[in-house]
Amino acid sequence: MSAFFRMQLKIYFRLASSYISPLVIGGFYIILVTCVRLAIGASDVQRILDSNQYIELSANFCMIASFVISSFVTQTFFYRYKNEGIEYLLYSKPIKRKQIFFTNIFASIIGLIISMALMSTMFFISQLIIPFTFSKALLSTLSFFGTGLLCAALALGIAAIVQNFVESKVFQIIVSIIPILGIMTLGFIKFSSGTDVIQTTYQAANRPIILIPNSPDLKGDSSNAVENLNKRIRSQDDLLIENQSIANMLENQEKLAFNPFSKTFKVEKRESIKELADKVKKSFYSHIYWSNFKEYYFPTFTAYDKNLRNWNVTLNYNILDNKASVINKETGELNKDVISYLKNKYNLDINNQILVKTTDNDLYSLGYNISNFKDIFDWDRFEEKPLFSIGFNDIQNRNFENFDEFTKKVINKILEKKNVDLIKVALFNFLDLKSYLTGTVDAVNALEIIDFLTGLTKHALLKNKHEFDLVKTKIEERAKSEKDPNLKKLFEHLKSKSSSLSYDLLQSPDFMQYSATLDDYIKARFDTKELSEIQKTRLNSYISIMRERAITAFSQLFWTINIFNIVGEKQNGNFANSLETKNIIPYLSQSQEKFSKFNKNYKQSIIKVVKLNDNLIELERKNYIETPTSIGITLLVSLTFITLGYLQFERKNFK
Repeated sequence: MSAFFRMQLKIYFRLASSYISPLVIGGFYIILVTCVRLAIGASDVQRILDSNQYIELSANFCMIASFVISSFVTQTFFYRYKNEGIEYLLYSKPIKRKQIFFTNIFASIIGLIISMALMSTMFFISQLIIPFTFSKALLSTLSFFGTGLLCAALALGIAAIVQNFVESKVFQIIVSIIPILGIMTLGFIKFSSGTDVIQTTYQAANRPIILIPNSPDLKGDSSNAVENLNKRIRSQDDLLIENQSIANMLENQEKLAFNPFSKTFKVEKRESIKELADKVKKSFYSHIYWSNFKEYYFPTFTAYDKNLRNWNVTLNYNILDNKASVINKETGELNKDVISYLKNKYNLDINNQILVKTTDNDLYSLGYNISNFKDIFDWDRFEEKPLFSIGFNDIQNRNFENFDEFTKKVINKILEKKNVDLIKVALFNFLDLKSYLTGTVDAVNALEIIDFLTGLTKHALLKNKHEFDLVKTKIEERAKSEKDPNLKKLFEHLKSKSSSLSYDLLQSPDFMQYSATLDDYIKARFDTKELSEIQKTRLNSYISIMRERAITAFSQLFWTINIFNIVGEKQNGNFANSLETKNIIPYLSQSQEKFSKFNKNYKQSIIKVVKLNDNLIELERKNYIETPTSIGITLLVSLTFITLGYLQFERKNFK
């Protein structure tokens, strides 16, 4: 047996193809990476090669290459000695079939390890060309080597059976081509489910719970929550998100999700995160994923960086209210156990956020509207090439530090005690709005007050007196034309007080400090030290355009925060006021102007109202098959195939 074993290895090592095949395939991968590097540049190529889209393509290429190499190696050991007539000599010697079979198996294992090592060496060189750091290049190469051996193990098991029944040429097709075609077929079946995963995770990345504090964030609670979120988005840890936005809830409830310009108003339901995740869980592929070898291969291929698995996961979820709600719907008391759970797991202390209780004992808070905020303040997106903004904007690259920075520099200024007290005095004493903002507060009245004060603030900060006066004129007109008695009463009250809200009053230093804070926040994002005068002029020109949008958003944010803070005030640990929301739908139904106001003040704002009870969901992203399981099952299947191959080899007639 030992002599046959040495002879098999001698045959293998003497064949030039034993070295050329893995080196050529590995060299081809180097050429591909080099072409990408030359075409795009070092700074961008690393982002591409670290993207989910590219890693999927890379995994497919490496998997195909591994099966092809495995077929070459196993063919050499199972057929070469037969073609050279050595098989006739073996059966004339005192050697058992068992010894022949397992000699071929062990020799194949050595050949496969050497071939995968050669191909991995070329892969390592390609990683240095990118360039990755040496440690990352080494880890990714070890992952590649491990997955190569995983493919080799499966191919060896298939080869052990197939070599009993077919000739050499057919053997290569079965060992390499058939598994690849099977994986590709299952890939097509998975396409729909995979698309749902991508869409759901992208929606989840736009709905994380980032709430507005109820006082200056001096303890760093906001920073801790954002840091926790950043770690989770870059891994496969649970994400705490809104199951459904309030806008989507409204559209589903009132059947508003239709194309307004369609001849036939076909209403389509806005799916929640839970419903989207259920589609993935109940898909046809979720019942047959175990038959797709790529689900065993991919976790090992990306073992060096779990961030790269976001396109190749399945989804699950935990609805937070399955066990207990954030608020008791009967008593209106907050649930300490749930609050403690959120604080311990997500560094999110609900008690430190702006909270408003409704008359129905629902609990609302204020949070950032991710998309709208980025449209105004995330200027990094203007530096991206269109290619990246569409194809390579993976969720693991999301970073929410901008929201923490905005909270520290802008929100904290609004929430300073002296400023909060000053605004409260202005609202209660100067404008006499206490009866509208305490007790049972009509949400429609709150919305109209916010809209009125937002308009005045916006034009005062932009130093546009003409538009400032038009806002007051419009209130006078609405006081005359409004038919709803409650709103008419509010508008008449605002009209009587509007004369005292002079343009000069809102130009006072106490109020203009907010404009300065916003300007400082915007300018801090740009380093102008090395810019020429004309470059500075161009920059300031663009900043002035963006500043107008920022001030519009800030003005709405300013009054929403202050008024919600008043409505959500607590006394002795209990909510002093409650919000009545039953009039919202009739209000929005009355006129085009009022519905448009909802769009402007909610859907286009940089902050949004977040429903906390019956609406928080923990989204789980996980591999279909974890790495230890995938390795164990692959080896078990391979050993089973080898055993079956051996049993057939023992029964096979000698030719």
